[in-house]
Parts: sequence; structure tokens; C-alpha cells
Amino acid sequence: MESLWILIPLSLLIAVGIGAVFWWAVNGGQMDDLDSPARRILIDDDRAPVAAAQTDVVLPTATNAGPPAPVPPSNQVLPVV
Repeated sequence: MESLWILIPLSLLIAVGIGAVFWWAVNGGQMDDLDSPARRILIDDDRAPVAAAQTDVVLPTATNAGPPAPVPPSNQVLPVV
């Protein structure tokens, strides 16, 4: 029974806080237009897609690959650079 002295004012405080947040949202325009965002997905988008950015990366081909690197034997130790 003694916990009611804390729980009742606490629940009233929470209810007032929820009411204040709801009042702030309604007066702030959060709930003015609920239909337009839902219908916006149905509107056709006739704009052309944006072209991908050109890159300056040259990929190796048969003409610019060069000679293959020599493979050392498996028992040879590679020098540390």
C-alpha cells in the first residue's frame, strides 16, 4: 500500500508528459498531411537515371599486363624489405 504514494503521482506525471508531447506534435504540424507521403510512391518518375561516375582506373588486359612476375622456388627465402 505504501508504494501507491509513489506510483500514483508517477503515473500521473507520465500521463501529463505523454499528453504534452502529443499536444506539441499536433500543434507542430506533424499530423497535417498523412496522405501525400503514402501516395508519393505511386507517382511515376520520368527522370533519366544519373550516369555512373567515370573512373580513371586502368584494368589489366592482354595488351598492358606486362610479363608475369617470377615465382620463387618454395625453399627460397624472400628478402625482407
